[in-house]
Amino acid sequence: MFHGPARIADVVVAADPRAELLPLLAFTDPTAAGLGDALAFEVRAEALDGDIFTAPIETVRLPTTGSLADGNVRLADEQVVLIDAAGAQSRAQALASPIYGQLGGEFDAYPDSREYGLQNSYYLLRSFYAHTDALMHGRWDSALPTLGLDSALPAGQFAPRLVVAADPAAPLCGAEASWCVSSAWAGTSDDPPEALQHPLGPGPHEVVGAMYLKGANQSPSVLPHEFGHFVDLFAAPGLMFEPFVCMPCAADCHPGTTDDVLPLSETYASLMALWFYRALYPAAGRSDSCATLTRLSLGENRNPHNAACRPSGADFSRFVADDDAACTSDEDDFPDLCDLPAQTDIDFAEGTGLCDRGVGYALDSWFQAFWELLHAESCATAPPFECTPLPTLAAAPAADAIGRALLYAAQASSSTYRGFADDVATYVACNHGAAAYAELNAVLCHHQIRPCEAPMPALCEFCGDGVRSGGEACDGG
Repeated sequence: MFHGPARIADVVVAADPRAELLPLLAFTDPTAAGLGDALAFEVRAEALDGDIFTAPIETVRLPTTGSLADGNVRLADEQVVLIDAAGAQSRAQALASPIYGQLGGEFDAYPDSREYGLQNSYYLLRSFYAHTDALMHGRWDSALPTLGLDSALPAGQFAPRLVVAADPAAPLCGAEASWCVSSAWAGTSDDPPEALQHPLGPGPHEVVGAMYLKGANQSPSVLPHEFGHFVDLFAAPGLMFEPFVCMPCAADCHPGTTDDVLPLSETYASLMALWFYRALYPAAGRSDSCATLTRLSLGENRNPHNAACRPSGADFSRFVADDDAACTSDEDDFPDLCDLPAQTDIDFAEGTGLCDRGVGYALDSWFQAFWELLHAESCATAPPFECTPLPTLAAAPAADAIGRALLYAAQASSSTYRGFADDVATYVACNHGAAAYAELNAVLCHHQIRPCEAPMPALCEFCGDGVRSGGEACDGG
């Protein structure tokens, strides 16, 4: 917890879904000289031990202390800033809004209230950031080089900031989008200090990530997906999709080229959401949680590829185009079994001529395949779709290995679906060996994402990748 730039308290609780009150693991003494506006309040978060999609919201309470500034409660730290932008008609008005406004002298956050929704969104985003930063710390990339500017921060010391404007009156995402993440040049003197990221000494303000949310309460599929865009934005200067590198784009579609970039960026964000579900949500992260992919995907064949979620034996999705000879399904059939973006999928009503398969939200072949991989399972290609363990990936463990592979692929920024799949395969092969690669490729193969006979990627042992592999005695640190 912060008061202005000063850290005044650290609170760590156990994420125990069985506990009526979250057990307190660590708590720093919040007393500090000159802090005359200390305020007692409660931290409340959604209990995620049940079905997070249908269960009523419950709360857990932990008495702690925070502080007020100018009469407003601050939901902000060095990484995530949440602004109550209700009524804002522009980005400037949104940033001029209170960090978190309140009425009266008490800070209450009852379930289903606006206060609860804003606070809950903030803590969920903080959990996504912490989980990602544990792997990306020291590897984040400043977006300044894409503008031709140099970051004043030494290599390895940059960590991006996410500024979230909740519920502005005017759409700030452009087009018809209700939620979005983009880069924001935050460098005007009128911006609040929390919305600026300026290193000590000379040098330009850093580009920050800007998230605009429609409403105060978000569905469980929105926040992790949008945070996936934030990761994509700062994983590497070569961005999958950003106006820096992709506008204007030609009004056509050539699969396997950088025309893939718009749908791929959306597919990637959803894959990141699947990783967060698997790693952070006990109920939604189970392999037989049939509602997880159903809520996340906008496709027509959403259920995970396993016996529990496909008891009728309905076929699963494959990454081939509708006009491909390998596709046995008509484009208008339900469910759609062939979801590779292709020329036939150009939809000018969407505002883009780029390869468009539901603009990347509807690639059930990828969601089903990565759901198997995140659980270290390979499910049969014929009913009843019984799943068998993948022992090498399970020992990695799989959720960690696949999560790291997704982050590595974002850093490589191939900008094509085939290249992205190759990057994931390369990471697994080079860091977990031939057996893990064979397990991964078998799953990607039966969804036709990679060729079944694709050999293990070459050049796994190379100096300078920061990973000790093969015969290397050391690499990097």
